Amino acid sequence: MLRKDVIYHSEKNIEGKKPLPLKVLEQKITEQNPEKYPLHWVEIPMDKSKSYKFYYYERNPEAFHYFDEFPIYKCVYINPFSGEVLSVQDEKNGFFNIVKFIHWSFLRNSDWGKYVVGIPVLIFLFMLISGIILWWPRNKAARKQRFWFQWKNIKNWKRKNYDLHSILGFYASFIALIVAITGLFYSFFFMKALIYFIFSG
Repeated sequence: MLRKDVIYHSEKNIEGKKPLPLKVLEQKITEQNPEKYPLHWVEIPMDKSKSYKFYYYERNPEAFHYFDEFPIYKCVYINPFSGEVLSVQDEKNGFFNIVKFIHWSFLRNSDWGKYVVGIPVLIFLFMLISGIILWWPRNKAARKQRFWFQWKNIKNWKRKNYDLHSILGFYASFIALIVAITGLFYSFFFMKALIYFIFSG
């Protein structure tokens, strides 16, 4: 687990201060953490108190499985004001990255994982949306019963059991919708493009 002093740099009085140029930060990383591969990209946080994240990322398209596919996949946390390298993390062997690539490719150099995971999620998404449409109450009277428990004069356990499934299932479906849609972001380019367009234009 990453320490707080790695995610957040210790620079004080940053108001009005400008971070070092990216080229200078790249040089600082190369000096403090020499690698035979170049840095690939940088993640710049909106929060100025957070460290910048630079990534080493090289992929071998000829490799058969995940552990040979990436000669290097590391993340460097750096103080953007002083240029001090705070930590170097091995993303390749990190738990969440391995879980992600099990979903993406079954740890093999292929795209099959995206479809094996993505297509059932698309079906699940269709079932969720169609289920909400079928569930939706047709009039005001039904709406009162459908959105909250009305158990004041009800003693029948079958009705209570039905309400538990119907009402809690309805609210849980929105959580499931968010999980399904964000999961599809990793499986299909059209979903990734759609989400980027919706939130950024």
